[in-house]
Amino acid sequence: MIKFKILHFEDNEMLSNMYQVAFTKQGFEYKNYEHPPENAEELAGLVLVEKPSLIIMDILMPVMDGIQATKYLKEDNMTKDIPIIGLSNLGDQDIIDELRSYGIDDYFVNNSLTPTELAKKIREMFIKVDGV
Repeated sequence: MIKFKILHFEDNEMLSNMYQVAFTKQGFEYKNYEHPPENAEELAGLVLVEKPSLIIMDILMPVMDGIQATKYLKEDNMTKDIPIIGLSNLGDQDIIDELRSYGIDDYFVNNSLTPTELAKKIREMFIKVDGV
């Protein structure tokens, strides 16, 4: 098993179940939260409790601003080293550029990938990057 714990925010129960199966098949420990906290401080607190190896979240979330959440997580000494997979429409280059202007240069993945495709892509990314 890959020693990666993935924290994800997906409010569609059917999709979250599909992600659970896909990530487990790739050897990841996966924890989904149906709704992200409503503010960045709560999100950081949750991340500190869960201690994930990486976080997956939509950059544009209906409940909270993914840009501000990412910025907050990257500025906090306790969470700044946790990679964030930002799911976005890769056509939203202005959003990606804004995140990079804060020094956030993690990974951006097209949000149209199926759960299986996303799990495989993340596994490939981290095998190549970290030699896992």
